[in-house]
Amino acid sequence: MSKLQIYNINLGVRDILGPGYRAVAWLMGCGRGCEGCISPEMWDYNGGDEVEVAELAEFMLQNNVDGITVSGGEPFDQSAGLAELLKYVKDKGKNTWVFTGYTLDELRKSDDENITRALQHIDVLVDGEYKKDQAGIFPYRGSANQNIIYLTDAIPPIPPDDPGGRIQVVMKGSELMIVGVPPPGFVEKFRNSLQQNGVELTEKE
Repeated sequence: MSKLQIYNINLGVRDILGPGYRAVAWLMGCGRGCEGCISPEMWDYNGGDEVEVAELAEFMLQNNVDGITVSGGEPFDQSAGLAELLKYVKDKGKNTWVFTGYTLDELRKSDDENITRALQHIDVLVDGEYKKDQAGIFPYRGSANQNIIYLTDAIPPIPPDDPGGRIQVVMKGSELMIVGVPPPGFVEKFRNSLQQNGVELTEKE
């Protein structure tokens, strides 16, 4: 049984990181270091918590969600656990949505059998690294170079008039987490707004 290094899990977001009611897992580890990345705290491959895949899957599916979303970090850098998680979820009849900094072409050319297995159980893949100079407000992606790729018909296409830019700010204990793909400058404006009301927002080490 494979394991995954997890940064965080959110059991119920609607129309944020994929359409419908979804459970989201953020995986640890990414070596790209994209300028302007909103989640550099997830770059460390040794951070987070180690979780059994079956345990994680059951936990994510407990609220009768439409499907799961996997983000990071870079999910495909934990390809064995990712493939197992996605298969488990698909076997339960739920849909899957995955964000990656790799392009689909790069993934398909990989000689990693677990990447091939993972792709067989993904309904929608958002591919491509984040590029700050192409950032904007788009549905379910951060920069114009990224693509929403429908690998199956399990999830309906996004309406062409979808404005994008939806986010959630979640409080977990004493920590705040931004869920979604915030528009350029959002974090700075959010921080300034809090400071104007006497709240100091500090970076987590």
